[in-house]
Amino acid sequence: MQRQYKISLLVMLLFFLVISAIGRVAAVEISDVKLWKEDIYFYKSALEKRHINLYHSTDAESFNKQIHALIKKLPILNKHEIMVDMMRITRTIEDGHTQFSAMGGPHNHYPFSLEWIDGKIRVMAVNSKYKGFLGNELIAIDGVPLNKILSKIEPVMQGVENEHSLRSAYRWHLNVSELLYGLHITPSLGRATFTFIDENNSEKIVTADAVPMNKFVYSVVHRLTLDKGIFSHANIKDSDGLWLSSNKALNTAYLYFSQYPSRNDMDDFAEDVQEYLIENNIQNLIVDLRDNGGGNFFVGLLLAQYLNLIDSLNWDNGIYVLIGEHTYSAGMSNAAQYRSILNATLVGEPTGANPVGYQDADGFMLPNSGRYVQYSKRMYRFQNKLTNGVIPDHLIKNDWESYVSGKDKQLVYIISRIQKKK
Repeated sequence: MQRQYKISLLVMLLFFLVISAIGRVAAVEISDVKLWKEDIYFYKSALEKRHINLYHSTDAESFNKQIHALIKKLPILNKHEIMVDMMRITRTIEDGHTQFSAMGGPHNHYPFSLEWIDGKIRVMAVNSKYKGFLGNELIAIDGVPLNKILSKIEPVMQGVENEHSLRSAYRWHLNVSELLYGLHITPSLGRATFTFIDENNSEKIVTADAVPMNKFVYSVVHRLTLDKGIFSHANIKDSDGLWLSSNKALNTAYLYFSQYPSRNDMDDFAEDVQEYLIENNIQNLIVDLRDNGGGNFFVGLLLAQYLNLIDSLNWDNGIYVLIGEHTYSAGMSNAAQYRSILNATLVGEPTGANPVGYQDADGFMLPNSGRYVQYSKRMYRFQNKLTNGVIPDHLIKNDWESYVSGKDKQLVYIISRIQKKK
C-alpha cells in the first residue's frame, strides 16, 4: 500500500512537472502567436493597400479564409512552417512578382545548385568540396524521394508565372535549408543527406551542411556551362553580366546581357558598343538574355536606342535575341521590346515571365518577424496575345547532351543561319 502510494505520488509529481513545462512553452508560443498574428494581418492589409490589383486571380473571400486558417494554426506551428504557409498563400495570388520568399529572412543554402534539365534535377554548380557531384541526378533528400519532394515544394515556390519559371525556380528553392525543414522534407535544420545518381548510374550519398547565402554564392565555383565558342573573348566589357564579343569573319557581334547596370554605366557601355560596331562594320548582332532575371527595362531600352542608330547592322534579318526559362521580369520585357523595335528574331525557349502581367516590384518588411514581402505595382502588356512566356520565333532547346559536351545548340543555330546568308 505504501509502495503504491509512493508510485502514485511520483506519477503525480511528474505530471505536474510536465504541465509546468508545457505552461512555460505555451507562454512563449502565445507571445510568438501574438506577434505572428500582427505580422499576418499587416501582410494582408499592406498588400491590399499597395498592390495594383491584389485580387486579379483570387477573390478576397478565399484569400481571407486562408489567412484565418493560418492564424488558427499558429499555436502548433514553428516559424519555418509559418513561412511555408505564407509562401503557399502568396502563390494563390498568381503573380510572380508578388512574393513571400524563403530568402526574405535568415536563410542558408546547401552547397550545390540543383536545376531542372531535361526532366531531371541535376547538380549544375558546386563548391570545390563537392566537385565530384557535378552533373549528378538528385533522387532523394533525407530519404524522401524526388517526386514527393517536388509535390511538396512546387505549390509554395515563389517567382512563378508559368511552367517555364516553375522549372527555373527549382534552383532557388531546392537547396534552402529552412524551406526543406518547414516542408518536413528534412527532419533537422542546417544538415541534410542527399542521394544522387552519377553518370554510371551508381548511387552516391552525401551529408552536407547549409551555409549562408553570401558564402554559398562565392564558394560555388564549378559550373556546367555552355561554350560561347567564337564569342568567348570580350572586346568591350562593363561587367561579367554585360559584355560584347565579335567575330569579324562573320561580321557578327555577340552581346551577353544578364545584369542591368546603372543608367550612367549603360550609357557609357552602349556608346562604346555603338562606336565599335560602326567602326568594324558589324552587320549581325546576337543579344543573349537567357540569364537575365530582371532589373530596369528602361536601361535595356537605352541600349536599344544606341543600337538603333547603327546603319551597318542588317535591320532586315540580322538581329537575334536568345531567350529561355531564366529570362524573367525586365529581361522578358526587353526581349519582347527588342522583337518590336529592333526587328529581332527570337531564338531559344519560352521565357519564365509572361508578356502580359503584373511586375515592377516594390516591397515592405513585416514589423515583428522582419521578413521581406514583395508586391507588384504595375500592369504591362508587351504583346496583344496572352501566352505562357514570350514564345521564340525558333524553338531550339539546350538539352543535357548540350551541357555534357558544352555545345550551345541555340547559339550554334543562329551562327549557322548567319553563315548561310554569306
